Amino acid sequence: FMPKNNLPAPQKHEDDLRVKLRAIYEHDGEIPDLKKFETQTKRNGRISWMIAAITLGIILGASWTGYAALAEKRNEPIQKLALQIRPLESIVAGTLQEVDIEYENNSSRPMANAELSLILPAEFSLNTFDPKPNEHPSTWKLGMLPPHAKGTIKLQGVFSGLPGSEAAFQLFTGYRPSNFNADFQSADIIKVPITESALALTIIPPEHATSGIATDIYYIIKNTSSKNVPAALLAPQLPKDFLLESVAGATANETSVNYILNTLEPGSEQKVAFHGSFASETPAESEFSGRILIKNDLTTTEITNSFIKIPVAEADLSLKLIVNGSAEDGLAEFGAPFRVTLEWQNTGTTPLFDVTLTLVCDATPEALLDWAKFDSDTEKDKTFMRKGEDLIMMKKLRKELKELAPKSK
Repeated sequence: FMPKNNLPAPQKHEDDLRVKLRAIYEHDGEIPDLKKFETQTKRNGRISWMIAAITLGIILGASWTGYAALAEKRNEPIQKLALQIRPLESIVAGTLQEVDIEYENNSSRPMANAELSLILPAEFSLNTFDPKPNEHPSTWKLGMLPPHAKGTIKLQGVFSGLPGSEAAFQLFTGYRPSNFNADFQSADIIKVPITESALALTIIPPEHATSGIATDIYYIIKNTSSKNVPAALLAPQLPKDFLLESVAGATANETSVNYILNTLEPGSEQKVAFHGSFASETPAESEFSGRILIKNDLTTTEITNSFIKIPVAEADLSLKLIVNGSAEDGLAEFGAPFRVTLEWQNTGTTPLFDVTLTLVCDATPEALLDWAKFDSDTEKDKTFMRKGEDLIMMKKLRKELKELAPKSK
């Protein structure tokens, strides 16, 4: 016998509960897919990590910004490797010069991994480094630099370039400041002015220049500095109407139209003569110019120049040759006298200076002319000189040839 249970009988609520849950979810949105709950949780985790990383970056940026602002407020100098190029004297192109590159840790904190690299200007031909670089071609490993540590790298070489120009040195530095855990790099360009040239170039024209008459043009190179000037190059620019015959005083460069100069001591000079004549079509004024070049490792650079303009007179000298009384071809008899007359006249409008006249007696065979009798008959005649078969008259023998005035004959 069991006592009677007075609890109410269970009721089914499955349908009602399903309706109520659906109504709740539809009120908030669509009904979720319960199968995706686990995947959604993982994606939300990645998003959380991204948000955390961005937040951390913002915090770090704000910290560095605050640090920089605090350093600026405290007037702390920015730590860097300060550089300066100091020539020991005024830069004179063409002479051996010394240049100091000075570096300094400009702060009160040490500097690690310091190094310096240098690119030389094209206008500087290097002779020596002191000290020598640790890496080719020009890098110095300076290492640890204590606060305010200084150092000097000495360069010796020859500058080139015209006065007023500049030679640009490029310097690259690397270092690690004590308050940073990273290396810094910087680049600087320091320009050095070229104040003067060691060589002076002067072009000396002839006293008179006349087309068709040989003359000399002189290029004079002088060392005006207090030091020796190593071998330079003379690059003359001659007018196209000047017919060059010879050059004296310098040797032509095999690879160009330049001429090699000697090493010049202070105050000394070198003279180079260009001998030739002006063509008949030469204009009334002709220009001569020249440059002095210094040869560097890869190129040549100009250090001075000069030019002049020369007035050129137009020559018009008329010549007439008469043999045995005739200006035409004729016959000569053996043993008979052989008479030659040479007439000249300046038919132009300008004077002719330093005239030389040459009568060429080209006999074939040479024995056709009795030069022995000729010499004995003209021994006392000093108005001309004989060189072989040439009879030459010049100003030192005939004074009127020193200057032929217009219409003179």
